Amino acid sequence: MKRIHYAGTSFVTGDAIARALIDLARALTEKNHSDVVEVPIARNDGSPGRVEILITPGGMVFESEPTLVRDIVDEALIDDLRQRAAQLLATRPPDGWQAQQAEATGLYSDVHSFA
Repeated sequence: MKRIHYAGTSFVTGDAIARALIDLARALTEKNHSDVVEVPIARNDGSPGRVEILITPGGMVFESEPTLVRDIVDEALIDDLRQRAAQLLATRPPDGWQAQQAEATGLYSDVHSFA
């Protein structure tokens, strides 16, 4: 079991679910997409529950130390999360995307960044 931290809160879920969730969050960030996922969890009292989370490109998702609670396994969810991540990473930008990006970047050429 792993504790997942996201948006100022945390929850405990299965090891494989945590890994698939982290992989999906990475893919979503790389592609600048968001997605909603429902994940089985172990509540503080050990009873089963579910949490629905919106994963956004700017959101930081990370896992921490394993817990001693019995592992949660949901193979269908793991497969779904992995499939979503794979689809995101396999997509290519549409034709003309680079030209559109260059044009859009020119719109903000007067904006300065200060370190």
